[in-house]
Amino acid sequence: MEFDFNNLEPLLATLTNLFANAGSAKQVAVLAEATAKIVQIDYDNWNGGTEIYNFYLTIPDYLVSQIANEQENLPFLLKSRLPYSRISRID
Repeated sequence: MEFDFNNLEPLLATLTNLFANAGSAKQVAVLAEATAKIVQIDYDNWNGGTEIYNFYLTIPDYLVSQIANEQENLPFLLKSRLPYSRISRID
């Protein structure tokens, strides 16, 4: 099954449910309000080729102030739910 990069709702719903089940209200709020996109940023032609993507979350201004103290940790929390990803920042 191929991933549909034009429909990120299933991915966001899964992440939201994982954080909700863990009692992480701020992460749930971010995922529920964010606009997501995945962008291919590189291609490595080694060993049959590997596509490299960035996962971007754009959050509303009112949420930025609520998570300001935790903003740097959010990529690591998301990555913990997606172990094969290389999430490095949230825009």
